[in-house]
Formats: sequence, structure tokens, C-alpha cells
Amino acid sequence: MSYWDYRVIRKTQNDAVSYEIHEVYYNDKDEIESWTEEPVSPMGETCNELRNDIFYFMSAFRHPVLNMVQEDKKERLEECEDEQTVNPGHYFEVMDRASVVLAHFDEFIVSHPVVRKNDHLKESAQKIIEALYGFYNEAAGLCCKKDAEGKSQ
Repeated sequence: MSYWDYRVIRKTQNDAVSYEIHEVYYNDKDEIESWTEEPVSPMGETCNELRNDIFYFMSAFRHPVLNMVQEDKKERLEECEDEQTVNPGHYFEVMDRASVVLAHFDEFIVSHPVVRKNDHLKESAQKIIEALYGFYNEAAGLCCKKDAEGKSQ
């Protein structure tokens, strides 16, 4: 089944690099078939629709950046190498972010009256909390492992 999603595309023109969000279309084999010629902008007929569209735009950052390359007078997209390197501080940073997500989830979702009064939603929220704690603990394990490796060198 073919589908599309938002992706960040990196373009180089006259030694200037720019990053823009495009709609990218895939075939049944998950191969890129085409993309919008111009970048897309968030829009909506209401503020809520605009907010939702911006939320969907953010999903583009969960995927590798696509680099637009020219080959035989034809453009194609290829995944860029990940430009970010991981340093020791990143492990604490991801743990910190996970704890912030947990706090916000508890404050804004779990404590909401609709969730508190609906057993199914409470159970779902509990599963999310357990998954987030599991994520936090896994990140902490990586942090401790990296810290131990650093001391042994």
C-alpha cells in the first residue's frame, strides 16, 4: 500500500544549505517515488487543525534527513548520514528529558478527571508510565555503562 509522510529534505544550492519539510510519497515497497517540489507549510481551517498539522510536521524529525542529490539531470533523495555525535552528557540529558515527560504526563494527563474516572484510560495511562520508566531505566543503564567505560580507560 502506498503512503506519504512529512520528511526533512536537505538541499544545497550555490554552496548554501537549507532544510525544509516536504511531503514524500512511497510505493508498496517503502521506496520513495516522489515528493512535493516546494516545501509545505502547516495550515488549518481552525486553530486546532493548525495545531494538529504542526504536530504532524514534528514527526518529520523522527526520521533521518533526506539529502536531495542530482544524478544524470534527475533528482533523487537519499538518507543523510547522522550528523550528531553522542557525548557523555547526552545520556544524562535523555534521562532528564524522560523524567520531564513523566512529570508532564502525570500532571496533565493522569490527573485529568476524565482519566481518573475511566478505568480503561487509567489502565492505558499506567502502561504508558511503566513504559516511560522502563525507557528511563534503560537510558540510566547506558549512562552507567558509559561512565564505567570512561573510568576504566
